[in-house]
Amino acid sequence: MITSKKDYLDLIKKKRLVFEPNLSPSQLGESHVSLTLGEFFYVISHQTFRREQPASFSIDVSKKIPIEYGFPVRAKKITLSQHDCVLAVTREKVTLPLSHQGRVSGNSSLGRVFCLVHVTAHDVDPGFSGHLTMEIANLSPVPITLVAGKTFFRFCLEQLSSPVFKRYEGSYGNQPYPIPFGSGTINWNLKQKKHFII
Repeated sequence: MITSKKDYLDLIKKKRLVFEPNLSPSQLGESHVSLTLGEFFYVISHQTFRREQPASFSIDVSKKIPIEYGFPVRAKKITLSQHDCVLAVTREKVTLPLSHQGRVSGNSSLGRVFCLVHVTAHDVDPGFSGHLTMEIANLSPVPITLVAGKTFFRFCLEQLSSPVFKRYEGSYGNQPYPIPFGSGTINWNLKQKKHFII
């Protein structure tokens, strides 16, 4: 069952559902919450591949992915060229109750310019707490600029038939940065750029 605005307000009031920082009234829709784009990105650029990787390079997702396949960026704005991809995070930290799971997607206006948001894993486990990581890809024939702080994602809650026994304890909880799968330590102590163009 999809959660309505009335139930969002009730869950937030009882602190069973927590957004940090608090949502503005405009972010709460009748059946979803609009989340905003953070300023940390992990860039996967086809230009970087061509310049730094051999033609035979490929990613084996059954193994740990080498950190060199991308690089971290902190920016107020970031422009994606055609076919470029980034991992991004929500500005808001989200903490879910044990009785609900989350679901994330991009705004329809982004889809209309062929900017794909959260390409695969749309579900957020019950009890998850952290900033949500999004996979963003530019499939349009022109560059697309993403602006931190702007509403970018639709977040919905679905009530479970009964609460789960324990909170999410996976490796992606409580992370303020977009961490690639299987990668090692990334230095996120970065100076903020006003505008980064890939």
